[in-house]
Amino acid sequence: MVVRVRGVAAALLVACLGALPALFRVRFTARTARWLYSAPRGAHTDLSRDPRLRAVTLGLNTHAGGYDYPVQYTRGQWGTTTFDDYGFWQRRDRIAVPNVAPAGCGWHPATGTDGHLIVIDTHARRYYDFWRLCVDSAGCATRCRGNPSAFSIGEIKSGWLARSNGTPGTTAAQISGLAGVILPEELASGEIHHALALVASWRLINAEICHAAPATHTDGQSQDGPLCEGAKLRMDPGVNIEALTATPAAKAVMRALQRYGGAIVDQSGCEACLQAYTALPGPPPDLTGIEAATRHLWLYK
Repeated sequence: MVVRVRGVAAALLVACLGALPALFRVRFTARTARWLYSAPRGAHTDLSRDPRLRAVTLGLNTHAGGYDYPVQYTRGQWGTTTFDDYGFWQRRDRIAVPNVAPAGCGWHPATGTDGHLIVIDTHARRYYDFWRLCVDSAGCATRCRGNPSAFSIGEIKSGWLARSNGTPGTTAAQISGLAGVILPEELASGEIHHALALVASWRLINAEICHAAPATHTDGQSQDGPLCEGAKLRMDPGVNIEALTATPAAKAVMRALQRYGGAIVDQSGCEACLQAYTALPGPPPDLTGIEAATRHLWLYK
């Protein structure tokens, strides 16, 4: 249980969060996490030939839209808050998470119904992955609608950065959003050195689980959709991205899709979209020219 602090100045909360640590270029170092740092290989399908995908748009989920995957950091110096996830799915996980600010406040999850958040303990090198974390205006954990207690959230998973292959996590595929989320520092540098975490339209996701990435679950509903959670996409490696007319942000995303691909980890409510999870505050950057990627996508199952 934590003691809530009301009326804490925003400037104090920001100061409490501290400076972000150096970017984790390789987030997971286990051998089984190599799928995240290498392009998919083997048999594939050219999605440009599927009429169901010709209208698909590619974009980024940022905080401005509410369905991002924020990442926060702590050194573990402010104690812990214990969360359980019995309230939604009757799971019995009970995990003590290092606080990101004094008094157990300062949490800043996604504002949409998913309420995703990643917390990284930079000292212990451990991550904590939330789904449906509810907070008040000061970032203090609160009771979610339908939950029996203040700290009974949708789901929480945890793992060691040095041992994880990108799981466990709270996406539908049970892959952590940390395995693929685009960080602000990465987009600013123009270089993303890992596969992307992708969400696709519910109309395109079928009930099959694919295993190009370490997926163990799916919430797909379509019986004949062309995509499945756990599948990996890649932009055709023969396309010269630097010769395309596109913004720097669009080229950075396309280079990542070409070099490392993107794993489908969840579905969205949009009609015809493919979105990449980010920890960007939003609004999304100018992605003019990104449509070239959707015309040259390969699917690996």
